Amino acid sequence: MQQNRLPLPQKELPWLRSITRVPRTSAVMCVSTFGISPTRSPTDLRRASSCRRTVSGAEGSVGFVASVLSGAGCLTTFVVATKWTTAANAIFLQYSGVVWILLLSPLVLAEPLRARDAIAIGLALAGMALFLAGHLDPGARAGDAVALVSGVLYAALVMSLRHQRGAPAEAATIYGNALLTLALLPVVARGPLPSWGSAAVLLFLGSIQIAGANVLFLRGLKSVTATQASLVGMIEPIANPVWVFLVLGERPGLPAALGAVIVLGAIAWHTLGARAADVPVTPPPD
Repeated sequence: MQQNRLPLPQKELPWLRSITRVPRTSAVMCVSTFGISPTRSPTDLRRASSCRRTVSGAEGSVGFVASVLSGAGCLTTFVVATKWTTAANAIFLQYSGVVWILLLSPLVLAEPLRARDAIAIGLALAGMALFLAGHLDPGARAGDAVALVSGVLYAALVMSLRHQRGAPAEAATIYGNALLTLALLPVVARGPLPSWGSAAVLLFLGSIQIAGANVLFLRGLKSVTATQASLVGMIEPIANPVWVFLVLGERPGLPAALGAVIVLGAIAWHTLGARAADVPVTPPPD
């Protein structure tokens, strides 16, 4: 068993890197999100009708279209980046999008720019760099450029979803994944069919890891700022070695562990130490 090596998914699970996962998992997410319960109460039907009216009013707005396009583009560019550069580069550069959120959310969402936000994000990015130490490749310029674009689109996605919130944000997420599925379907069709084991993993990723995460993220965006949401989202890559350690028994190296502690510490300091007066009470502008 190899030790002191960051167990990134693309490195440790070659089958996951060989499969064009986003189109299939996006399709699964669309199916699971569009799923209709066979039994609905009158209250459920009234809520669904109200939701449809709300979504109909939001469709065609700049924020809604931005959510759809940035969601599809963010996932596509991230997967392309993992093919053209290291997984570490792609992860780090995509999460650089939190800097754009920090700088632009006061203009786009009228959310305050606070020193606490900047300090927490700076610490989290420093911890992320240490967490990925030894796996960053400065020579993969094309892939890094695509990953930077993915970071910009990630920032646009978070801010546009925060602006939409509620039913419009949920609908935009569905449409974005449907657009992604349709656009990349020809690429998937040219590849080999997955084995039953891979298909089961793809089903799990689409219905739980992607759909479930999107549901929770959209719900959180109703009550926290875009900066806070993107900062907490940095827990995702940090949690990966924990799962690999629990499932495969591989231990991360000391730099990765130290980087993870810094990231988690920055998030905890920003989240738990914020004063109640710092929480914005006004919603994003229409």
